[in-house]
Amino acid sequence: MFEIDGIVIRTTSFKENDMMVNVVSKDGIISFLAKGVLKFESKNAPSIQLLNKSHFQLSKSKDGLTLRTGTIINSLFSHETNLNFLVVANLICELTSRIIITNEDAINIYQFLEKSQSLLASKFSPLTIGLYYFAQILKQTGYGLNVDCCQKCGKTTQITAVSYVDGGFICQECFDGLDGKKYSSIELKIIRLIFKSDINSFCAYSFNDEICIKLIKDLSIFLETQLNIKLKSIKCLTLYKVHL
Repeated sequence: MFEIDGIVIRTTSFKENDMMVNVVSKDGIISFLAKGVLKFESKNAPSIQLLNKSHFQLSKSKDGLTLRTGTIINSLFSHETNLNFLVVANLICELTSRIIITNEDAINIYQFLEKSQSLLASKFSPLTIGLYYFAQILKQTGYGLNVDCCQKCGKTTQITAVSYVDGGFICQECFDGLDGKKYSSIELKIIRLIFKSDINSFCAYSFNDEICIKLIKDLSIFLETQLNIKLKSIKCLTLYKVHL
């Protein structure tokens, strides 16, 4: 038997009352079978809810890992939840489960996932968390945008657009409208902030909801183009109630 602390990012029904659970921890990705958790009387069911941080005791056999006990460390669902909260929680879970493949990726992203989970539980702006996390998961897997200078000429001034083909900022002189998208000065500042952030500056600012939705959708198109990953959770952004 061994024990881990981790955050649940995916659950899949298995047989009648069981579930396969995927967890990200500071040591990597772990998958295990949680028997009987779909039964009404299951004591382990709360610990495997999506984005809950829990302590798990696991047993190992030739068939893999099996959950013995699960204890919640920090639950999102002990707080009042709403649709906005669930939309972003779903986005974070899908991003993590679809993009994180190796243990190294999981180790690199864990601190940002842990902080996102904690901030969601504290009712910080959900869309801001989702946008910051999207940028970080791209960075940590090698697909972050270069926001230091123009990707075509190297200029650091007159930045006016982002080229998702070239992977970063584009200045006014190099912008041709074919492989770049223009943004307002505020949007460009936000893009720079989210891609330059580290764990200490993660979610240091709260952004306008409409801008967050726009940028999350643009990053999802970039993700689909680069990795052929189409996020189902992006459609749920249409349900998000924007606070003006």
